[in-house]
Amino acid sequence: VLNLIYPCRCAFCKKVIPLDSLTCDECREKVKDVNTIKTFLGNSYCVSPFPYKDIYKQPVKNLKYGKNKYYAETMAYYIVASIRENYDVSMFDCVTAVPQTKKQLRKRGYNHAEQLGRNVAELLKIPYVECLLKIKENQYQHTLKRDLRQANVQGVFEIADKEIKGKNILLPLGPVISCPA
Repeated sequence: VLNLIYPCRCAFCKKVIPLDSLTCDECREKVKDVNTIKTFLGNSYCVSPFPYKDIYKQPVKNLKYGKNKYYAETMAYYIVASIRENYDVSMFDCVTAVPQTKKQLRKRGYNHAEQLGRNVAELLKIPYVECLLKIKENQYQHTLKRDLRQANVQGVFEIADKEIKGKNILLPLGPVISCPA
């Protein structure tokens, strides 16, 4: 009954899809081959199941702004495929997410990164741990040029769980997965 009122939608095109599907048939055919993109950033390898452009851009926007937690399931599926393709999953001690401030949570209704992280953790069968706290507001990253983004997050977060020291933590960031080098 709930599916009649709030039907599942394809994360790529928003068409109504069956309850047991992640995407519509047309989009599934377009994205069936996960082609991982790898980059080295700081002391982490970052991988992504697809580039942030064309058809692949829409599910990220839907997850962040669509107020539909179902999109996190779809994104997690593709992220996990990339992780399994590039890493030994047993190397990860836990999964975490970038936290939001209370103001951001009120505006968006939920933390899309946390929902994504919890879905990834569930699929990989490793614990989800809230490792970080966001201690002050900052500008949204998407409003900044690439060269200003790193400075924008300096001093914004602190470690919430001291037990994570020395652990390998998986951090899903939309279509990007950051892993220790």
